[in-house]
Amino acid sequence: MKLLHTCSLVICCALLLTGCLAGMTSSSSLTQESLQKNLVVGKTTKAEVKKIYGEPTSVSKKKSGDTWVYVYEPAKGNAVAAGVAHSATSAAVAEGSSRATLAGMKAGGMAGGLIAANASQEAGSVATSSVDKAFPRDPKKLTVRFNKFDIVKSYDVQ
Repeated sequence: MKLLHTCSLVICCALLLTGCLAGMTSSSSLTQESLQKNLVVGKTTKAEVKKIYGEPTSVSKKKSGDTWVYVYEPAKGNAVAAGVAHSATSAAVAEGSSRATLAGMKAGGMAGGLIAANASQEAGSVATSSVDKAFPRDPKKLTVRFNKFDIVKSYDVQ
């Protein structure tokens, strides 16, 4: 029961930190849904792109049309929060796994201990995955290509 309480507490803390930092992550507007809504090939103009995404990080000009690149660095708070959340998750999983193994061994011998430890590790894996999604640490790059009439020709995110 204490294991469940500890894991729940870690996950809740990670989610709370996610909410606090959500506004700090400038790449949050790069979801597939948001891009499809905001960047309509053959329709969206340069002025609209600038209004939505701001000044591009770099501009490449060609006769056939310009290319704008936006590089979104994760918020500095994300790296700190991710480190704290990962540490808390790892500590909870390690403690929970040890306790679960001992409790499982008492209840069901060696097999019970292994099953309990495995379940604890799987819960930790889910929690770690949630932390990684909540606190992105890798930069994202949005590239928008325009035709010679300053209309979006194509775009991609890396």
